[in-house]
Amino acid sequence: STIDRNLQIIACAGSGKTVMAVKKARELAAEGRRVLLLAFNQMIGERLKEAVADLPNITAGTYHGYCIDRLKRAGRLPQSDQDNDFFNSLVPQAFLELVSSEADRFDALIVDEGQDFRTDFWISLTYLVREDGYFYIFYDPDQNVFGSEMEFPLDGPPFTLSDNCRNSQ
Repeated sequence: STIDRNLQIIACAGSGKTVMAVKKARELAAEGRRVLLLAFNQMIGERLKEAVADLPNITAGTYHGYCIDRLKRAGRLPQSDQDNDFFNSLVPQAFLELVSSEADRFDALIVDEGQDFRTDFWISLTYLVREDGYFYIFYDPDQNVFGSEMEFPLDGPPFTLSDNCRNSQ
């Protein structure tokens, strides 16, 4: 059902968002699916990459790292200039232009710490997953340090995880 394929998971700190994102990515990859597993934060992106390094059909890392890699390979990486915001404007715009004109899609897109993503980043990300693919967004509104809009491209109410499994209160 579509409810299983497109899901927002709202979860508090310590509830296991990253562990579950990795587990779901590994599960889908084991079924032979191509999976893109992304975070915004560099440290979490590295952790995701290490956690799935043994599976060639999972691409993992940060949103910007993935964008820049794809843009470099296509020879379309924009030049940074003083007037424009390279990471918040130039890269996402160039990436959107690139992926909106390509047919290559992943079977699944899993985003960890989705509260860190700007609304315009989601626009390009929706082009990366097949229409009948899996799209999961794990997020914690209490950790929205960038003040992003948290307007996710998925319909339906979020699934809530409220237990902190990492440390006691």
